[in-house]
Amino acid sequence: MTFLVPLALALAALGIVPILAHALWRGPARRLVFPAARFVPQLSATSKKQSRVEDRFLLSLRVLLLLALALLGASPFVSCSRLSLHRPGGGSLAIALVLDDSASMGVIDKAENSSRLERARTAALELVQGARAGDAFSIVLAGKPARLLSPATSDLELVRELLDGVTPSDRSTDLGVALELARSSLHELAQPSHQVLVLSDFATATPLVPSQWSHVSAPLPELARPFENCALSSGQVRGKSASVELACTTGSPPQGRTVSVHAVSREADGSRAPELGPALGEVRAVEGPLRVNLATPASELPAHLVARISPASDLDQLPSDDQTELLRDEDAPVIGVRADPESAGTETGGATVFELGLKALDATLDVQPLAVLPDNLAGLGRLSALVIDDPPGFTPEAQDALEKWIDDGGVALLLLGPRAPRAPLGAGFWPFAKRTPHVEATSSPGARPLAGASLGAAWDTWTELGSKQRATWDIEGGSRTLLPWTDGTPLLVEQVRGRGLFWVAGLPGSTEQSDLALRPAFLALLERLVNESSLRRGSRAGAVGQTWSLPPSTSVHGPNGALTVRAQPDGAVIAEPALEGRYVLGLPGSAGPRGETVRYATRDPAESLLQPTTPPPQASGSSSAAEAAPLSISREVALLALLLGLIELGFRAFRRTRPGAPTWGSPDRAPSSISEP
Repeated sequence: MTFLVPLALALAALGIVPILAHALWRGPARRLVFPAARFVPQLSATSKKQSRVEDRFLLSLRVLLLLALALLGASPFVSCSRLSLHRPGGGSLAIALVLDDSASMGVIDKAENSSRLERARTAALELVQGARAGDAFSIVLAGKPARLLSPATSDLELVRELLDGVTPSDRSTDLGVALELARSSLHELAQPSHQVLVLSDFATATPLVPSQWSHVSAPLPELARPFENCALSSGQVRGKSASVELACTTGSPPQGRTVSVHAVSREADGSRAPELGPALGEVRAVEGPLRVNLATPASELPAHLVARISPASDLDQLPSDDQTELLRDEDAPVIGVRADPESAGTETGGATVFELGLKALDATLDVQPLAVLPDNLAGLGRLSALVIDDPPGFTPEAQDALEKWIDDGGVALLLLGPRAPRAPLGAGFWPFAKRTPHVEATSSPGARPLAGASLGAAWDTWTELGSKQRATWDIEGGSRTLLPWTDGTPLLVEQVRGRGLFWVAGLPGSTEQSDLALRPAFLALLERLVNESSLRRGSRAGAVGQTWSLPPSTSVHGPNGALTVRAQPDGAVIAEPALEGRYVLGLPGSAGPRGETVRYATRDPAESLLQPTTPPPQASGSSSAAEAAPLSISREVALLALLLGLIELGFRAFRRTRPGAPTWGSPDRAPSSISEP
């Protein structure tokens, strides 16, 4: 505590005056012997006791009043931990609050016994509390993907509600994008001072460049303390064995800890029950991949399985990653590719362009080249998606199997090329087309510009394909042309059939025929194939925070119950899981049990181990818009002094109204007492 006028504190010495006065008045009384006193009733004991209590209360009032006046004279300022806004020039402010809601912000601080996110959220509320009329706040969340929670607004009550609603997540950190969003949210505001306040531990694998720190402040350097933690990730179960990855910040886990596998039931709303079942198998915790032997094959166990570290340790400061979902072997999608390595291969040989593209999207995908296309439903049933490049038609048995497989939720991509008109007698292209396609010469350079704008920027890269030939076919009713050639002929067509979906393209994957497979739109098409297959026929593990585009009327239930989805203009819905775990998708007409399919959201293992970094000096310098500034309490002290004075006056006035009360200013007790001889 510091004072503007320390000399005024000398007034506090006057507090001894009422103490001395009361002590003098309450000193021992001189005893006088008077013979007639025996005829007077003895009431002095009760009177002395009551007077003593009242004098103590009055003494306390007077001492407190003098102390309050001394503090008021010194104009006290208290330096506290509460953040306040620094106002250069005293004008209004435009503040962008960047609140990090990534998984690392769930670290429990040992000293405060609270998470870093709780500390950051409390600090943000303190800053809003110190706002004035004319100040504007925007809120950006730095968990991946960075999101603008609120554009700049002067509605401080709304800002408080949004901050109160920020909850922990398992996202990784996306601080660089968050800073760009924060700056853009303040770009056109009229306030003379713009500041970006970052409430984060800066545990990011992508260091920020110096230019990103312009007009940026980090008022909570205590969030960047190192921490200790062990985390589980990448769990999968096959047969009677479960594999799981364990990593610790210290390099090796504490002694005596184990990793066990448990079955977990689900509540009625789809959330995971808090109680874990008995251990189905366990292994001593060591660094690296672990293998847990199960007492029962996975096929005979409940669907919901988790691996867990036990027992809990004080050294583990991030408890949310002490358990992880276990994916089943049958949950992993299998993408079948039927393509000729000679025509659809690359100059270096080996895998086809389809296999390379799918692996580029996700190295963990199970991509299986097919020497022969299965002609029965049993052979197709193990596939979640199918890519067929330039086939010479399908046998009647294969057409029948393909129709049933797609109706049951299969997702397929058919690329037509020069082999299409060579279909042998009895072969056909059903259910993709009723009649055999034909190939014609074309002078069209490629897709119509901007035709794929609604699908994303990558789809406009097919405007130059360099092809001299193209395939055409009869478009079935209910089909949708996603991309047309410049002359209007369909280049890429999409059709929903039953619970499934397929696309037909008028060019093959051969790089000698066209540049179709060399453009970003090709990867965008493969990504769409993988996403749709995971939703319609199988489960797929994706990163927490990854956006899921789902069919209309889809419901999503995860570890915390029902997940809020956003409706799109075309009827589809968007879901963005923020927590690691198993999500049940209620798809209309889904092929899964009880009309459901399953998808997993997985956390980034690095987020649980990456240590915080110290903010740059310019982020915590004197130009900071937020600081632990001196907080004046002069007004409060003045009100306290006034209140104490009023209480004393009221107390003295009350005593005067009592029978036999002393006159104003007279002593509260007689100086002597009379006793019998």
